[in-house]
Amino acid sequence: MRIALALLLLLMPAASSAAPAERARPVRVVTFNLLHGGPASGLRGDGDALEARLVMVIDELRRLAPDIVALQEASVGRGRGNVAARIADALGLSYVHTPATTRVFPVTFVNHVIVWLMNFAEGPAVLSRYPITASEVHDLPRCVKRLDPRVLRRAEVATP
Repeated sequence: MRIALALLLLLMPAASSAAPAERARPVRVVTFNLLHGGPASGLRGDGDALEARLVMVIDELRRLAPDIVALQEASVGRGRGNVAARIADALGLSYVHTPATTRVFPVTFVNHVIVWLMNFAEGPAVLSRYPITASEVHDLPRCVKRLDPRVLRRAEVATP
């Protein structure tokens, strides 16, 4: 599913006694498409070797040590859990996540029933080493496929 993800960072100065050189450190941002395995992956099983891929993703993100991670196709399901939350927990980051899949139809209840039956939802997430002070979601126009909702996740983080 194509998901548009825009990450707008509003850098808010925080009171700090740190030296100017410490305050001037650049914020490191990584974006990554997790490849959720497709809408039927909740019914089929592992979502294209999701568990093995998560080990690699977490190891590499730990090595890169980004301050902010923007994820696409962060999935949720009964067997896999909330993938964005799992990555954030493993790296000690805070996060916000928005399933776009719950916006397929105009009736929220219908969307939730379908997501539950499919055992699958996915959408963008933002993970941050700094506190996430605010966030919001915007629905975007659909492109080619009527059943392909897209959302934009905006997050504000408080950086030094």
